[in-house]
Amino acid sequence: MTKLLHIKIFILVILITLVKVDLYAQTVLSPAEDVCTGELKQYKVEGSAGSTIYWSVEGGAVYNGGSPVIDQDLVTPGFQYSELIVSGESLIGILWNVTAGDYLVRAFEETAGSCVSANMDLTVTVSNLPDQSLTLNNPAVCPGGTASITLTNSESGVNYQLRLDSDDSDVGTAIAGTGGNITFDVNPLVTTVYNVYAENLVSTCGVELDNKSTVTVEDVIDPVAVCKDITIQLDASGNASITAAQIDNGSSDNCGIASMSLSKTDFNCDDVSTNQVVASSNGYSVNIKVWPISVNPVGTTCDSGYGYTVTLGYDISFSGSGIPAGLNTLQGTLDCGGFFSLPNSGGSGTVETANAWRGASDCATITPEILGCTDATIVINGPGIPNQNISLPLSSPNTVELTVVDNSGNTSICSANVFVEDNEAPTIETLNGISVNADAGVCTYASSQLTAPTSNDNCSVSSVVVSPASLVLGANTVTWTVTDGAGNTNTSAQVVTVIDNEDPTITAPANVTANSDGDSCTASSVALGTPTTADNCGVATVTNDAPATFPLGETTVIWTVTDNAGLTATTTQVVTVTDNTPPELPSLSADYYKGDDFQTFIQTLIVDTLNYSWGSGAPESTLVGTDDFSVRFYGSVRATQAGDYTFYTNSDDCVRLWVDGQLIIDNWPKHALVVDEGTITLTAGQVVPIVLEYSEHSGNAIIKLEWEGPGISRQFMTAIQAVTVDVTASGSYNLTVDEVDPGYTDACGIATRTLSKTNFTCSDLGVNPVTLTVTDVNGNSSSCEINVIVEDTTPPVIPTLADVTGECSATAVAPTT
Repeated sequence: MTKLLHIKIFILVILITLVKVDLYAQTVLSPAEDVCTGELKQYKVEGSAGSTIYWSVEGGAVYNGGSPVIDQDLVTPGFQYSELIVSGESLIGILWNVTAGDYLVRAFEETAGSCVSANMDLTVTVSNLPDQSLTLNNPAVCPGGTASITLTNSESGVNYQLRLDSDDSDVGTAIAGTGGNITFDVNPLVTTVYNVYAENLVSTCGVELDNKSTVTVEDVIDPVAVCKDITIQLDASGNASITAAQIDNGSSDNCGIASMSLSKTDFNCDDVSTNQVVASSNGYSVNIKVWPISVNPVGTTCDSGYGYTVTLGYDISFSGSGIPAGLNTLQGTLDCGGFFSLPNSGGSGTVETANAWRGASDCATITPEILGCTDATIVINGPGIPNQNISLPLSSPNTVELTVVDNSGNTSICSANVFVEDNEAPTIETLNGISVNADAGVCTYASSQLTAPTSNDNCSVSSVVVSPASLVLGANTVTWTVTDGAGNTNTSAQVVTVIDNEDPTITAPANVTANSDGDSCTASSVALGTPTTADNCGVATVTNDAPATFPLGETTVIWTVTDNAGLTATTTQVVTVTDNTPPELPSLSADYYKGDDFQTFIQTLIVDTLNYSWGSGAPESTLVGTDDFSVRFYGSVRATQAGDYTFYTNSDDCVRLWVDGQLIIDNWPKHALVVDEGTITLTAGQVVPIVLEYSEHSGNAIIKLEWEGPGISRQFMTAIQAVTVDVTASGSYNLTVDEVDPGYTDACGIATRTLSKTNFTCSDLGVNPVTLTVTDVNGNSSSCEINVIVEDTTPPVIPTLADVTGECSATAVAPTT
């Protein structure tokens, strides 16, 4: 096959361009011509037979008959070739194997008669051919795909035409050179060879490039499988499924991917990976997963032990708000030995622990399982997470293989970690409120006794706990918290009302025996003591039904304890009141005051006889001084008989006297010594109170009180008054108790009064001490000695005697008187 791009010297006839010269006219028909570097052109000059044509060519090589002709005619310098015309023309070939530029081709004719024509000139412009050495690539293309043939370093101003090398037929349209690489897109069905024809856009000089491109149609390249680790969540039934697309991280193939498949697509609770979540106070959480991959013995022998490191996989992520750029500390220690550090900024990858030592000879077969790598202690510190140690169980993720198959059946496999998480919260029943009794002896209820609510989980329930542990009296809202195997929680609330149904306890004080009060037949202010009480929830009140005053004899006191829940308990105590107070004899008492009008109380003294003459000295109460004091005397008197009783005061200074509440003497202004008197009517046996007020200003101090009445001669006031009886009428007198009783009293009652002597006769004239014994109803007795003054106030009666007439010896008899 003849190639236009491969110009061969021996095929001159194909590239002939005629330059016709009219010899006779000596005119060049075409004054100029464009040719390509390396192109062979043929030129012709017509002339007369027998003439000689002389040719001169600048730069080109002249061919005649296929051989270069150089300076054959040396007769005419400057002309390279001459030829005798035989057939009316001279024909030569010129190979323009020169640099680009304009070149002159000249010819003239010389006839046999030596006539010489004018020069016939032709300007030939030689243009360069496109670069023939440019290279083409040899791409491979997938069946049905598009291949790109790249031509490197194309030339500007040149068009490049892709052709089938089998028949030089054009493929597509020509592409203009850019000075850089250009591309031809082809879609061969089978392996095909292409060539490129390059043509100068100005001169139309063209050439076929030396290099060819073979486009191979086949697919022998495996796909590129790229995997990524993923985290999936189990659903409510405890299952999860994944697709190849979730694992694929941009797998590719030159001819297209036909399919992708996984070694495992279904997961359940058994595949859950351990995920430790550490919550910060700043709103973010750190999710930490760590798992052992391999044990790496250090050294070549392990006869007596060996060092080792452990390669760990990790996956650390952040969630929530306020996520920091990184933590301050994140490192740990394996329970099987070896310290390691994790990246503070999170991410996933592998780390290797520091060296540890194992005293065994199993370095060739050691695995994390044999070594016992099950847990790690993690030290974490960061914003909102104070330095703390956490326990992290180790668990390997699920390794899944992704198989990528291209359209030609080529395959590739990559592996990915599938972290299975159970974020499904367990369910827990909401219980109705209940009431319970407080535990015995305490006012609380241990919530551990409650019946837990029903709970469920898609995988497993780890625990159900209740808080608070101890419930107080009343309504308590308890929180039930269910935790599943993955650490997910859920809560429900229940109202538990704690009731106190435990009665309080009470132990009565010891029985009490008390004496009756001196002025009554009852006992008041009896010290009952304090009962011993107790209650699981506290005692609210302790009361008793004791009367304000206790009567004689036994009184049962009922003690009642009431707790804070209103529950009660009772016990009894016996109070026995006895009368140990004998009948009392009225006494005279004196209250002494500083100040002449009872301003300041000083003390109380007993008065034997109200007969005081202190002069300028101090009274019995030396505490009040000698002047400017006051005294209030009080006591009682008993009227032995009915009648008028007169009271006498002898005072210096002021005096006032009340008897039975009646003011009978009132001489309160200051005065010198004076006797005042007052009278009051009393009934027999009447006991009346007396109050005598006295005030001393200055000078002598005298106060005396006397009284008299029926059966009582005038005498000074004392507790016991003398009794006067008159035996004149009959020579004897039977004295009664009422006549001598000075006013004994007894709160419980007087049973008997007896006198040591009741009958008086003329032989008893004068003072007779008599003992009065008073016994109360309870056998208590008092006695006092009373002076009984026996008088004979009636003179004897002399009867009128009859005259007696008798013998000289008559005896006179005294009359009876």
